Amino acid sequence: MNHSINYKGFDIDVLVNGAGTTYNAEVMITPENVSGTAGCARILKFQVVADGNSAFDAMSKAIDKAQADIDAWLVTTSF
Repeated sequence: MNHSINYKGFDIDVLVNGAGTTYNAEVMITPENVSGTAGCARILKFQVVADGNSAFDAMSKAIDKAQADIDAWLVTTSF
């Protein structure tokens, strides 16, 4: 299952694979309107434990983690 969203000026592309309660997530974060991994993408790979054997819950948790990663980066980075 894959999904893309925009959050605070970043595109988040999420792919989750798995079954039951364990899913592998791959997340690519890029500044919006930048295509591909043109040297500025952040790639996250992690495991998600879903509630209720749901791929949708796994996707939601992966998106939450990506948004938290962006928020942490914005706090520690000055422009």
